[in-house]
Amino acid sequence: MRILILANGRTGSTNIMLGLGEGLDYDVVPEPWNRGLKLKPEYRSEAYKNFTYQNMPDNMVVKSIVNVQQYLGFYWNQPQPKYNCEGLDWLDNASEVVFWYRFAQKFDKVIVLDRRDIDARVSSALHAQYFGKWRGTYTYTPSIIPDTETWKQLKMKEEQSSDMLKLIAHHLGLEVTYYEDIYTNKVQEYFGLGV
Repeated sequence: MRILILANGRTGSTNIMLGLGEGLDYDVVPEPWNRGLKLKPEYRSEAYKNFTYQNMPDNMVVKSIVNVQQYLGFYWNQPQPKYNCEGLDWLDNASEVVFWYRFAQKFDKVIVLDRRDIDARVSSALHAQYFGKWRGTYTYTPSIIPDTETWKQLKMKEEQSSDMLKLIAHHLGLEVTYYEDIYTNKVQEYFGLGV
């Protein structure tokens, strides 16, 4: 079985991916178009090294963050593509929703994950970026929070990402699962996967 987690950043998607991978004994592929992650030793599984849009083995959990067009466009616009971009020729700045919809069709199970508290999502992302620590807890540091106008713009991007997830979920006939329902309310039913 192939499982896809489509998420916004700072929603617990990595923990869910790793938990499902471990519980089901599946390979994990975090953000397959994020070149920085491909270089990390903890993600050097065969499935990750060999993953392409056209080649997706069974028994894996893939996590992708939406509204990161730059990662997708990077592979498409390389002058000497190292990666096979077949099937991505229709991808442009206006079609990211269509891309994720088509990509989701390649999976047996799709989980759409978001976080209702957008302020917490933005704050978490700022802390992760500032301290270079993307997993685990952090201590809130007011000095890294930007001015009101910058904060407003960061929130707008995250609101756009949430709208994109809702639209994708709608067209896939799925409900959005929220961070707060899993982590705050300690939901024990894990997406009907027997984990």
